[in-house]
Amino acid sequence: MQRFVIALLGALAFWAAPVLAASPEVIEGAKKEGEVVWYGGGSGEIDEVHAKNFSKKYPFLQVKKTRIQSQRLLVRFEAESKAGKHIADIVRTTDWYIDIFKQKGLLMKYE
Repeated sequence: MQRFVIALLGALAFWAAPVLAASPEVIEGAKKEGEVVWYGGGSGEIDEVHAKNFSKKYPFLQVKKTRIQSQRLLVRFEAESKAGKHIADIVRTTDWYIDIFKQKGLLMKYE
């Protein structure tokens, strides 16, 4: 099943939560999956705050976080994509790496 979201900047979904609303179809797909997989580096404290807020809004989803340095994230994300395994729902990294992901065609359009 297609993952229900890959965000260009995972945190964007949390900062813009009042503006962005998930469609009923996306919510139902998420309920079936039962989890959201988050890859991110940097401050674990920031991720923790966002994960808690996400869990409050979507209590039916378990947030599975993987803290990973951006260079390793690029290697892992690219390998998973080539294998046809789209595991991450949210990827939080720097703009520089997001640009690389975009150039390599690793991101989905977020609507």
